[in-house]
Amino acid sequence: MKVCQIEKIGKGENCRVLLENGFSLILSMETIYKSSLCVGAEISEEKLSQIHIENEKGKAFDKAIKLLSKVSKSKKEVKEYLLQKGYLPQVVEFTIAKLEEYKYLNDELFAKDFVSCNKNLKGKKMISYLLAQKGINKEIIDNALLDFNEFSPALKIAEKYMKNKDYDYKNKQKLYAHLLAKGYCYGTCSAVVDEIFADGD
Repeated sequence: MKVCQIEKIGKGENCRVLLENGFSLILSMETIYKSSLCVGAEISEEKLSQIHIENEKGKAFDKAIKLLSKVSKSKKEVKEYLLQKGYLPQVVEFTIAKLEEYKYLNDELFAKDFVSCNKNLKGKKMISYLLAQKGINKEIIDNALLDFNEFSPALKIAEKYMKNKDYDYKNKQKLYAHLLAKGYCYGTCSAVVDEIFADGD
């Protein structure tokens, strides 16, 4: 199979490579250079497939870096994002490994940052659940939550919730349910409600 034309696309770094069978593909100039592609060159289907995969690896890595520059993500989230963008599983696995190697992905740091950002808004159970949904394993989650004392933030949330409310049985039950919904442990909910209503009395 012969390369018939290599045409630069717009102002970016990509080119359209046209082959004699009418097939065309978009490759970066870097990939074209590394692969020694030029007009008139003969290329096998196997070699073309390899070049395409290498090009996709570069594109996937750039796409992931762009995502991570905007918001922190777990390894699972980045993997799902790339698969949804249509990248091959082997390309995605390569990209994830490269991101980890370059320290762009680290589930332990991600979990600690997530706890730090949510510790005044959610309880341990909720944070643990959300991290598990993001693909963080239990050991990492437990370590990230190790020093998190949820009583104090739960108390502040309870005080805010009870502002201008009557300290009656109905609101006591509602407060307990409110804290549970935010993912606080049963023991924490009970202790906070008891303290709030002891002060309210």
